[in-house]
This record gives sequence, C-alpha cells and structure tokens, in this order.
Amino acid sequence: MKIKIKLVILLIVSLILVPSCSSGPSDSEIKQAITESLWKSVPSDNATGLKGCVNAKLDFIDIMQIGDYNDLSRYYPVRARVKGVGTTVTFSGQTPVEFDRIIEFRVIKDDYGKWVAIVGKMIKYTNY
Repeated sequence: MKIKIKLVILLIVSLILVPSCSSGPSDSEIKQAITESLWKSVPSDNATGLKGCVNAKLDFIDIMQIGDYNDLSRYYPVRARVKGVGTTVTFSGQTPVEFDRIIEFRVIKDDYGKWVAIVGKMIKYTNY
C-alpha cells in the first residue's frame, strides 16, 4: 500500500515538473530562424536611417542576449548582431547593400514545431 502511494506521488510530481522543464531554442535554432527571417527581408528603419533589403546573405550572427520566456505573448526575446549583404531595389535597378545591425527578435514556435524569428526593434550598430 505504501509503495502504491509513493508511486502515485512520484507520478504526480513528474507530471507537474515535465512542462516546466521544457527548454527554449538552442543557439543554432535561433541562428537558423534569424537566417530564414532575414533572407526574406531585412526591413528598413527610418528612425535610424538603415536601408532595407531582400535576399540577405548573412556573414555573421552574434546572439548577444536571450531573455526570459514571455508567458503572456509566448515568445523568447533575442538580441543579435547580424552582418551581411542583400539587395535593395530602386528605380535604377538592383543595388547590393551591406548591413551591420543589432536587431531584437521575438522567437516563437510555429504551429508545426519550427522556431521562427520575428523582427522587432532595430538598433544602428556603430561600434564596429
């Protein structure tokens, strides 16, 4: 009888702890999500004077900070420095453009279990 009670208690404790033990995305999953997000579009930011581009090829991704999980909006805040080259389309044609930015992302898991990075606030990077 005592063994059954201990087993039931152990089962209840393990069921309670399992959801809270789930971890967020790994660094490689974050980098993949950022790469896919920025390949589609690197948005411009009029406030900082940064030009936008498409088809970005990233040379460098530095994950600077991963924040705590936001339970309310269900995302991980991630601040990363990204450096690369893309194409901007103007009236005179396509022009290659280099970028070096710090971007804050919201990293979420989509309905199919894939990590996705959504561009949030952009910060002009001037130290390098």
